[in-house]
Parts: sequence; structure tokens; C-alpha cells
Amino acid sequence: MKSILITTIILLQAMAMQAQTTKISIAVLPFTAADVQDMPRAVQIQGAVIEILKAKSNLDFVDRSNDSLLLKELDNQTREQSMDAKGLVQQGKLQGASQMIAGTVANVMVEQKSTPNTSFLTGSNTTVSSYKASVNFSLQLIDVESGKVLSQKSFNNSQGSGKLSRFINLSTASTKEQAIADAIDKVKKDVLAWINASYPPDVRLLSVEKRNSKGLAETLLASGIDASLHKGMKLDVNEIQSINTGTSIIKRKVKIGALKIKELQGDVTVCEVIDGAELLEKKMIEKATIEIAAR
Repeated sequence: MKSILITTIILLQAMAMQAQTTKISIAVLPFTAADVQDMPRAVQIQGAVIEILKAKSNLDFVDRSNDSLLLKELDNQTREQSMDAKGLVQQGKLQGASQMIAGTVANVMVEQKSTPNTSFLTGSNTTVSSYKASVNFSLQLIDVESGKVLSQKSFNNSQGSGKLSRFINLSTASTKEQAIADAIDKVKKDVLAWINASYPPDVRLLSVEKRNSKGLAETLLASGIDASLHKGMKLDVNEIQSINTGTSIIKRKVKIGALKIKELQGDVTVCEVIDGAELLEKKMIEKATIEIAAR
């Protein structure tokens, strides 16, 4: 009887640990493009999304990109049916994931600028070309079981609106390909913010590591910050408050401070306090529910 009881306790503990470490299984469907010539860009953006997902510690990325039978079936479905909800759900089930991300590239624009250049040595005149690129795409997060779109967002690395402002403040590259690569790289932080908002890391403030001359927290130790966030990144820290309306419980986010990742040390991260030192320490002691958002 005693051995049965011990076995039962061990089993329950194992089940509890498994429940705590359960991750959401997520797959990425082959991205599409409105214009067939932008398909290489769709592949590039898809690669950037996969890179972020693989770094998320609370996600289980389902990678079946080398499964020839799956690829053949996905190709057949893509040819035979439109990318409607039913077709996407079937593809997600083939991947073996509970959720999936689909992406579509709307357009890629590249501006070429030619600048006259005179050699001081030979006096010869040449023309130097430079390029600026703008990418516009959308992502959808879909529940496989129901086919419901859980979240969707459009992304564009350009600023402002209108045809001319598409290229304002964009970096200049010496080749068309490099300009497009730079444009995709610029929008990665927005994709990361969207994914982190959909799957917020379970961040906990652990302790004050160092104080300044005024006795305020200068650096804090935190857990739950994974490889999707990197050294030097600035983070807004929000408290998640629960408000009882009488008929339901609603959630409210209140900013309580800001941090900067100083060093990732495995499961523990050293963060520099940028703003809200007193409030952050107070909420840490209270063990408040917090959420971080990368800037």
C-alpha cells in the first residue's frame, strides 16, 4: 500500500511538472507573395520569423521542412485550393502543430539613385548607384483546431505615408539585394514585438544586484528572458492588473518601469534599470504579475 502511495505521488509530481513546462507547438506555413517575383523575399521573411520562434523558450517550434512527403502534400494543397481558413487548418494539422503562422508579402519596392562621381586621380567620370528598399507584408497567427485567426498584423519598414515617404530615413545600400536584406532586418524588431505580445515571456524580477549612490536599484536580476531578446535591448516593464467589473474580470497593463538587458547568464539575466527603480523594486517584493515589451 505504501509503495502504491509513493508511486502515485511521484506520478502526480511528474504530471504537475509536465503541465508547468508544456509549450505551445507552433509551425510556420510556406509564406506567399502577391507578386511571384517577390517569392524570394517571402522566403527571407519566413526565415527571419522562424529564427525568432526558435529562440522563444515558451514555444515548441515544429520543423518539418525536410519532410519530403509533407512538402509534397503542402505543394499539392497550395496548388489545388486557395489559402482559405479550411485549407490552412489542414496544412497546420499536417505539420502536427496546435498553432501556426502564415505570411504574405504584399509588395517590395526598390529605389535606385545614380550619383555622378569624378576620380581625383584620373579625372574620369563614373556613375555610382545606390539603393533603398521598402517591404510590406502581413502575418497571421492561426489556431489549428478551429481555424480562427488569433492575431494578425501588417509590417512595413518605411516611415510615414505616401509614395515619396516610403523611402524616408531608410538606409542606403550599394546593391539591390543588400537594400532588401536591410529592409527586412529593420522590421525584425517589430515582428519580435508582435510574437512576444502573442506569447509573452514569463519574466520574474528576482533581486537587486547593485544599487547606486542614492540607494536605488541600478541593476536587477530577472528570469524568463530568453534568447529572442538580446543584449542591449530596451524593455518596457508593465504590471498586469486584474479589475473586477462585477460581471467579469478584465486585465489592464500599467507601465511601471524600463530596463536594458546588460548580460544574459543562462536562466538569469542582468538588467540595467533605466526608469522606475523604486516602483520596480516595490512590485518585485509584492511579486506582482509583470510583462515585458521590447522597444
